[in-house]
Amino acid sequence: MFKKVVRFFHLWLGLFYGIVVFIMGTTGCILVFEKELKQVLYKDRNEVKVLKEKLAVSELKKIAAIEFPSKYPINSVIISQSADRSYIFRSRYKNEDAWTYFGHMEYYHQIYIDPYTGTILKNENGVYEFFHFVTWLHIGLLLSYELGKIITSIAVLIFVILLITGIFLWWPKNKGARKKRFLFKWKATTGKKRKNYDLHSILGIYASSILLIIAVTGLVWSFNWVDSSLQWVANGGEVILPLLKIGR
Repeated sequence: MFKKVVRFFHLWLGLFYGIVVFIMGTTGCILVFEKELKQVLYKDRNEVKVLKEKLAVSELKKIAAIEFPSKYPINSVIISQSADRSYIFRSRYKNEDAWTYFGHMEYYHQIYIDPYTGTILKNENGVYEFFHFVTWLHIGLLLSYELGKIITSIAVLIFVILLITGIFLWWPKNKGARKKRFLFKWKATTGKKRKNYDLHSILGIYASSILLIIAVTGLVWSFNWVDSSLQWVANGGEVILPLLKIGR
């Protein structure tokens, strides 16, 4: 009876939150390689030829400001420590009361400029910049930061429950049956439903340990109490480091 209850929750939780976990997993994979992808895709706007001397930041700001309408004042600049990198001047404004990403980011413009020559390399609408867009899809499903974070946090928690219940449902009653659960035993007469079940359960049990680590570390970013608990265990009863938060 207990196993039937577990199977019920495993099925329906997976059905409702599977799409959220899929989006977070896919976007997470992209963001893992963000730096490497940008080196290839954004090489024309990020890399510059190193010359003898750079122009003053104030002078570069004036050049960049020409590209911005007067209603979009420059409010930040990114200066890389690498000599062969462009400077990025930003103009952005956030509406904290908005319900969606597009309402939250009322405007977000970026000017990539060569610090040696003052040449404009790229005038970019940051709202639709691929990696910024993917980041917000990952942490908030393109909703407002607070609302999206609540949904994704719950989804990660449910994903942990799905993994634990999946392991429970997979676990056989005896050692002999356990060995068979790690291998595919398909015959010519094996039906599609059985093959689908085996793919789900066998591949799932191999992936569960890695996915569980990923999901639990995701909970650290999602819930302060998880962060505090892990620190308390790791630090011998003390919470030393500040609570982790995803930046906006």
